[in-house]
Amino acid sequence: MSGVLTPAILYNCCLKNAEPVWSRFRSLTISGVRDLRSQTGVDKTECVACPDDEAQFWTLYGRTKDGDSEALTDAPTKAAALVIAGFHMAQARVAGVPLDLEEWAVLSTASTDYTDAARWRALMSSQRIRVMGSAGLRRDEAGNLTVRSDGHLHIGVEFWSVHESRHPSAEYPQERSREILTFYADFLRRRTPGAST
Repeated sequence: MSGVLTPAILYNCCLKNAEPVWSRFRSLTISGVRDLRSQTGVDKTECVACPDDEAQFWTLYGRTKDGDSEALTDAPTKAAALVIAGFHMAQARVAGVPLDLEEWAVLSTASTDYTDAARWRALMSSQRIRVMGSAGLRRDEAGNLTVRSDGHLHIGVEFWSVHESRHPSAEYPQERSREILTFYADFLRRRTPGAST
């Protein structure tokens, strides 16, 4: 799954990849899915829910208020589906509709990790990220980012959720800004006792 969560990733089961009306749903749910074409011989997609160990992909559904399920998007892995679910919940809350993922309760401790991952993906999907300046950040002769010896690092960053120019000027290349932000996050992870690496 790419770093930018485009409508084609978030809503690929929705008409024209459009964001759904969140108020129609009471919760979200994820199911493993497999295509029966190879078994039935029918030349059309015929998908059914199945256990994770039989799944070919995972579908994220919105559970309507009358209990029906409506497919929102397909994801190649369950982890990707969980990340997208976190983003969907954030979008729904912006619209004033608190939605929970039905599987969240059984994920226990892992749910926190998936929530954190979803937040990071959502942040990095900002249409524009601009590093305003930094202190303690430099590049070595090979072009790799490094931090000065005392471990002091400061960066100033601006984020846009929507930006009219999807391809801003070369002065602030998006990939470089994302590289710096990712480096900063990884730097903090290495400094945090018990953090996963």
